[in-house]
Amino acid sequence: MAPLTTSNIFARMDSECVYSPRAVPTGRPILDNRYRYNPSAELLRKLSLTELQRVNNFMVSNEYGMICWSGETDISGVDFTKDLVLEKGGCEVYPSGNAPPRGTKLNKHAIITLLRIEFFLPGPQESFLQTQVEQRTLEMGARFISFDNVTGKWSFAVDYFV
Repeated sequence: MAPLTTSNIFARMDSECVYSPRAVPTGRPILDNRYRYNPSAELLRKLSLTELQRVNNFMVSNEYGMICWSGETDISGVDFTKDLVLEKGGCEVYPSGNAPPRGTKLNKHAIITLLRIEFFLPGPQESFLQTQVEQRTLEMGARFISFDNVTGKWSFAVDYFV
């Protein structure tokens, strides 16, 4: 069995990184056309700055998964071309390590669902795999929600990313 590794699931924060409000531009978010958004990109472009600071149940998705931030999320000034990576097998939020304080912007509680995770083990090994995925989730500092061995759909929750 291949090891259960998703080394890129979370950005690692460099101990030297210090958040600087000037490093994150204010104003309109920079949307990345590789992602789908809910509310839609079209609607996000029409929102005022005040509305962008309080987007309810914001979600970003693509063919590899989705990240859902519950409640109100401030996406003003977020550069989705740099601040988010959602790829096969993992995701990173603020991969540069230059993240805002915990609980703000995208660095807050979220539910991540990764799709097409390839840990497929048939038959009796399936329950072993479920246990391994649950353990890996805990090791990442996340809370396990579910894993479907047939579809490769893995869901877990985090309190923050960096």
